[in-house]
Amino acid sequence: MTQVTTTVSSFDNINDPVEYQYHRFPNPIAVALICHPHPLYDGTMNNKVVTTLAKSLGDNRINHLKFNFRGVGNSQGRHDHGIGETHDAIALANWLQNNNPGLPLIICGFSFGGYIAIKASLQLKTSLIIAIAPAIERYTDCPNQVTAPLILVQGLRDDIISIQDVDAWFQQITQTKYKIEIDCGHFFHGKVIELREKLSNLIGKSAAIG
Repeated sequence: MTQVTTTVSSFDNINDPVEYQYHRFPNPIAVALICHPHPLYDGTMNNKVVTTLAKSLGDNRINHLKFNFRGVGNSQGRHDHGIGETHDAIALANWLQNNNPGLPLIICGFSFGGYIAIKASLQLKTSLIIAIAPAIERYTDCPNQVTAPLILVQGLRDDIISIQDVDAWFQQITQTKYKIEIDCGHFFHGKVIELREKLSNLIGKSAAIG
């Protein structure tokens, strides 16, 4: 039976308590951290794309933790323009690995959270990165390479993120990479079922965690 914990707790190397939801499965095949969209634009761990991503992971028996960035919901602290958020993501990923020894680590995120996931992955032993419409063109410090296989998901009518910039970034990635394209805008309105099906299928086939 799946165990779900929703609470606020303190973690090593994070100054303030963090609100999170943690899903654990019998005989999991991997563990994942999910980062949500921009905190200053109503991004939370309950965002529908984040929730759909979590369901795709659950479809594949992957333990996963989604959390509210500092200053969001019941997480304490203040927004730190990606710096503190990356630090916190790394600390939470380390906690996940310590509590799931031997399981591959997946770092995931949507929009601003995709950018954070990409940055954090470079400082972790990451087996797979999942970036949904990552806000890479808005941050000059976004890495132009990754150190793990990458799944990129992009809406073909994204009205928030530059599709051209994301595609140019994706083309220069030399790691194993996959792309899912869906005919929708940035927030995947009316397309979350398609998103879940395609992402769940590709995660299940990924050699990085199999």
